[in-house]
Order: sequence, then C-alpha cells, then structure tokens
Amino acid sequence: MAIPQNKVSQLSASQRMKVSNLAALFSEKFNKSPELVIRAPGRVNIIGEHIDYSGFGVLPMAIDHDILIAVSKTEDEYVSVFNVEESYKPVRFTKNIQNLEISESGWERYLQSSYKCALSLLPADLQPVGYQALVSGTIPPGAGLSSSAALVVSMVLTTAVMNNIPISQSELIRLGIKSEHDVGVLCGGMDQSISVLGLQSHLLNIEFSPPSTTPVSLPDSATFVIANTKVVSDKHTIAPMQYNLRVCEMRIGCFLIAKYLRIRIDEPVTLKRVWAISGLSRVEFENVIRTAVDVGGYDEESVVRLLGKDVFENCKNGMEVKPVNGKFKVYDRCIHVMRESERVEKFIGVCKEWELNKATQDEIMVLKDLGELMNQSHESLDLLFECSHSRLNELCALSRIQAGCFGSRLTGAGWGGSTVSLLQPEMVETFVKNVAESYYEKYGLVPEIFVSKATGGACIINL
Repeated sequence: MAIPQNKVSQLSASQRMKVSNLAALFSEKFNKSPELVIRAPGRVNIIGEHIDYSGFGVLPMAIDHDILIAVSKTEDEYVSVFNVEESYKPVRFTKNIQNLEISESGWERYLQSSYKCALSLLPADLQPVGYQALVSGTIPPGAGLSSSAALVVSMVLTTAVMNNIPISQSELIRLGIKSEHDVGVLCGGMDQSISVLGLQSHLLNIEFSPPSTTPVSLPDSATFVIANTKVVSDKHTIAPMQYNLRVCEMRIGCFLIAKYLRIRIDEPVTLKRVWAISGLSRVEFENVIRTAVDVGGYDEESVVRLLGKDVFENCKNGMEVKPVNGKFKVYDRCIHVMRESERVEKFIGVCKEWELNKATQDEIMVLKDLGELMNQSHESLDLLFECSHSRLNELCALSRIQAGCFGSRLTGAGWGGSTVSLLQPEMVETFVKNVAESYYEKYGLVPEIFVSKATGGACIINL
C-alpha cells in the first residue's frame, strides 16, 4: 500500500500544534518554509516481547509520541540535518552514496544508513538531490518505545519523497529494518512494522511468517499507561552482551533442535519455522526442546563441537556477541519464546471473545485476564529471557499494587526503558500520582508517565 498523505487540518489538535511549531522553527532557521513534514510514530508493545526475530506474531500499537522531519530541497551537494534539541549535533554528509561512510556512533549513523537504504531504490540514471531537514522528537531515547525505528523510518521516507522515489509501506518497513541492521542491531521487524502500519484506536497483530497484519479491538475501558524508568536502554551500544546475544542464542537453539529432529533448516532460521517443519503440536515441540537443549547452557567450544564452526558463525550472523559468564543460555530463551507466543494468542483470543460477546461478559474480568497475561510475560522476560532490570521489576511491582491496575510489564527490548500497565480509566490520575511519589521521588527523577491511545502510522503531511 502507498504511504498515507494527510493535510494539517486532518491531524489531531496536539499533532497540528507540533507540526506548526516545527514548521515555524524551520522557517526561522532556513529563511524559507518547509515543503512538507514527515511523521513516524513510536510504539508500545502490549505483549509478545523478543519473539519477532523468532518468527512469531506480536501485538503492539503506535503511540502519539513520534519523530517529525520538516524538509526542503536545496541546490547544493549535501544533505544537512538539524535537530531542535541542541544536544544532537548537526549532521552534514554528501548526497553521493558512493562516497558516504556510516559513522560508528551518534545519531548520524541512523541518518546515514537510512539515507543509503532509501537511495537503493533510486534508478541508476538519476542523481540524488540535496536537502535540508529539521528533526523534532517526543519519543524519549532509550525508553524502549522505538525512537530509533521511528527515526530510520522517517528518514527513509524523507529521502524517498525528496527524490520522488515511489515507496510502498512494505518497502519502507524493509528498508527501515535494513537501516538498523546496518548500524549493528539484528532487530526482528516489529518496531518498523508498527511505525509504518499503526492503526488509529487499535492494537495490531503483526505476523511475520507468513507476513500479515490484523487489527485487534480492546474492551472500551482498557487504558494503557506508559512509565519510563529513566534507565536508558541503548540496545545498540550493549548489543553484543544483550540484544544480539539473544538473537544468536535463538539461532543456536534452532540448529540444535533441527539436529535432534534430523531436519534441514535454512534461512530464515527461526524457531517458528523449525516448529512448523517438525509438524509437532505445541506441547510436543516444547518436550523436544527439553530433550534436545541442555538446561545448563553451552560455552562456545560446546556449540562448535555440536554444530560446527560454520554454523556457529551463521548463528552470530556477522555480529559481535559476548555471552555472560561464557554461557549461551539457549534452553531458557527457547522456552520463553514458545510460551510468550502462546500468551499473544491467548491475549488476542480474549479480545476477540469480548468483541463477539460483550453483552454477556464481565468487562472487569476480561481486563483481569489480559492483565494476568501481561504479568506472566514480565516474569518470563525477567527469569527466562533475562532482559529485565531491577528498576523495571520495581516499577512493575509498584504499579500492580495500585488500585485499578490489572497488569504491568516491561515493554521493548528491556535492560531498562519503560513499563506498560493496564488500567481502568477512572484510576489513571491516582495511579500517576502514587507511582510518581513511590518511584520517581525515591530516585530524585522527574516523572515521565503518560497515557497513549493507538495512532496511525508513518505519513506525509502536506502543509
């Protein structure tokens, strides 16, 4: 599908104000008006964490917090990108991608990788244009709300539009994913998908194998409150010991299970694909995991001995990985992925049942069922996938004891970042006050808690 185009008049009041403010700042800085504004939202994942790169479906929603880029063509040989936040240094690079090298650090590497990916669609007989852009963002960096995905999606789209390159939603997702891969993170695709495909007032069940999206309606009173621990989760910096390591561990698990079952597995190497090829039921496949995979984990020597050096290098997929205490904890990771994927199915099932039988169901009990699945998800992420953090655990525990809270879990990659809690709407004000006092005041932090409704995905805003 084509990228949506909106007029400013079609935006919500808060979005109109953000766009208007950014356009004014652009005019002040460059002495001309921007040609248009590009928007890409962040996301909160309601359930289904660390399972997208294993081929399983997830259930996120796009949020109000977003990245906006105001942009206009220039006559020079450069792309110049500024940020309204002065802590982000201006970035200027050649529009000629043959001479463009991606920086090793800083926000410029996302801009450069996205630019190069977008221009891969430019016909060879055409030359790229120079442009100047001003970026504003309301997604807290490192909060687990996909600020990096929103940035690469918005930059790919900006570059495509400036160069009159037709781009579909599926191409935008693909290039957004590649942009993050090119800066060193083996992301699975959820963040870019929801940033592009977000749907007003709905969660989106995103499936990857085969690709599909299905809107999911919630009970009318379901309200999600996001709270930032203020522990920065920079998955790109710590990827070798955390994010990329988990991807590697899951790939090792796939090959171990395939070896045990005597089946051949090629790309894409995902647990869902191994399960599908096996033809086993969920219970039978989990029993195979228990038999085929050592609960105690593996050191590198053991992996190489069991699978071979080439397969181990395949599992690393060209990325640096540093197993904590020298152990690849494959069993725990695989069990988490299987059970988390089942929780996604159950969550969707509860929502569908509510949609079909509202008249006969107790809405509070439905919210309790959804909240319990969120709680179970967090426990698994903490104990089996080991991607939580003491502050995340503390904030979830404080949230769960508040009146009107049905469940709370980490959202995003983990190791810091944010929690998402399911509440009754009339209890939100009290919840925010109590959590601010019990968590943020304790650590001397400025509270960052907000309610967000599901919003639409990436779009072109015509001024």
